[in-house]
Amino acid sequence: MIRNAIIGGICWAALAVGSVLSFGRLGMIELLFLLGPLVIAPLGVELSTRLDRGDQNQKRMRFVRRMQIIAALCVVASFWIPQGMTAAILALPWISFGCFLGFRGTLRFVRGGYTTRI
Repeated sequence: MIRNAIIGGICWAALAVGSVLSFGRLGMIELLFLLGPLVIAPLGVELSTRLDRGDQNQKRMRFVRRMQIIAALCVVASFWIPQGMTAAILALPWISFGCFLGFRGTLRFVRGGYTTRI
């Protein structure tokens, strides 16, 4: 299910339209950055879920998909407020999510999970 990517795409499109119509203070660089958390990362998580085998991994990935959208919305909120401690705290869920995915990918690589089995 690519629900998170669709929701993220709608949010990103709304942010882009709002920025073009001067409703927001996001520039092109900020919009391009937010494309990652809102659209690209959910598609990568979905691809990883489909490539995984095993029921236990599927249960974990369901939790990851739920947490991804929350972390992405927090990073979007961090762009709307001025730079400072509050913005940094709002960015922490996304940083933690990225670290978790990096750790999970490294663990999978070490265990030989990216080899093709014939």
